[in-house]
Amino acid sequence: MVVAALAFFVVNLFFFIAPLTALTISARELIGVKEIFTGIGVLFATFIGAWLAFRFTRIRENRERIDKEVAAGNRALFTLTEMYNQTVHQQEKAVDPVRGKPAACF
Repeated sequence: MVVAALAFFVVNLFFFIAPLTALTISARELIGVKEIFTGIGVLFATFIGAWLAFRFTRIRENRERIDKEVAAGNRALFTLTEMYNQTVHQQEKAVDPVRGKPAACF
C-alpha cells in the first residue's frame, strides 16, 4: 500500500512539476508585492473570522450548558422541598398525635 502511494506520488510529480514550474515563472511577472500582501491579509482575515466563529460558538454552548445545569439544580431543589413538606405533613398528621403514648406501636 505504501509502495503504491509512493508510486502515485512520483507519477504526479512527473506530470505536474513541469507545468507548475512554468506557471510560477510566468506568474512572477503578474504577482507583485502588493498582491502578496493582499493575499496574506485575506488569509489572516479568514483565519480570524473562523477563530471568532468557533470562539463565539464555544461561549454560547457553554452558556447553554450552564443554563441547563442551573435548571436541573432548581428542579432538584424543588423536588427535595416537596419531599420535605410531605414528610413534615405526615409527621404532623400521623406521628405527633400519638407521640409519647405507650400504645403508639399499635
